[in-house]
Amino acid sequence: MYEKLLTLWVNGLNIDWNKIYKNQRPIRISLPTYPFERERYWVPAINYETSTEVVQAAVINPLVHQNTSNIYGLQFSSTFTGKESFLADHIINGKRLLPGVAYLEMARAAAVQAWDLTKDGNKAIRIENVNWLRPVIVGDQPLRVDIGLYPEDSGQIVYEVYSGDSGEDREQVIHSQGIVTYEETVNTVMIDLKDLEAQCNRDILTGEQCYQIFKDAGFHYGVSHRGIEKVYVGDEKVLVKLYLSPEVFNANDGFVLHPGLVDSALQGTLGLFIGSDNKPGLPIAVGSIEIFNRCSPSMWAFIRYSEGSKAGDNAPELDIDLLGESGEICIRIERLALKVPEEQRNLINSSSKELELNQTENEDEFYLSIFEKIAKGEMTEEQLEEQLRVS
Repeated sequence: MYEKLLTLWVNGLNIDWNKIYKNQRPIRISLPTYPFERERYWVPAINYETSTEVVQAAVINPLVHQNTSNIYGLQFSSTFTGKESFLADHIINGKRLLPGVAYLEMARAAAVQAWDLTKDGNKAIRIENVNWLRPVIVGDQPLRVDIGLYPEDSGQIVYEVYSGDSGEDREQVIHSQGIVTYEETVNTVMIDLKDLEAQCNRDILTGEQCYQIFKDAGFHYGVSHRGIEKVYVGDEKVLVKLYLSPEVFNANDGFVLHPGLVDSALQGTLGLFIGSDNKPGLPIAVGSIEIFNRCSPSMWAFIRYSEGSKAGDNAPELDIDLLGESGEICIRIERLALKVPEEQRNLINSSSKELELNQTENEDEFYLSIFEKIAKGEMTEEQLEEQLRVS
């Protein structure tokens, strides 16, 4: 049509071009009055391999990679391959488990970003009412793990660490929950290390002895999670000397709660259970953790039973102070609850199986299986109570 019109127009026909357009009329522009330059101004081609490396180097934290928040809420996301030191060096019952401490560092780092406190070092972060519900297990394929933040009017932030999505084929799996707050840093509290050594003079365990015990129990720790040098054992208390070489400690720079070092402090609880019916376990809950200063390669951990808890309890609760070389309290953990290996292995295997099935089992099937176990006498009341609590 336009070709015929143009032919008539160039041959002298007077055409009302406005009738061609209805509501939208094109804008008249002027052609340049100079010859076009034969130069290219295209953006240079991107080297995608180099670009990927830059993105990887620009993560917020080794445990918190990206801010994936949107209009629906605050969220940070990470993708783990299993090659990270905090996974590759933390093998429990043959599976790469994200250490309990890693969830705490994830919550701390995400909350600091949300509060925009990255340049303010005068704040003490407090994480409380923490529960570890299902372990994060990284298999052969990379796994994305998210942390959702839910600010409250009081100023504190409730968080959830989860994986999976809410599509029809998969459900979100919540791995951990807790609350994060902050306050102005209080005066440094000092503890006399020599006095603690005098209190813990009943026995001494070397790091080699400890890690052999762990290995026999199915806990395989690599170099970045083998921070115990010595455990000084006292009466219902222990003092642990911790050390990671600077090369190992700084391999994942950016940590405040260093997963390998703080996990080594938790490993030191082994000293409390030597000669008792209790065995080394993994954390399932903690009342609170206060962070006054970041970890350093060389620290001490003072571990004792929490008030109201004692040796022989089924789920003992412990208090732990992580101290600097001069005895200053850097991190204070209160009412840490541990779970013994047999129960933990069942939980790990259950979680692994659920992940393989993409969490397709519904609640009716879950409770039916429990009722069947009770009817067959395969589950005690204590096991039922624990199963329902962690579910």
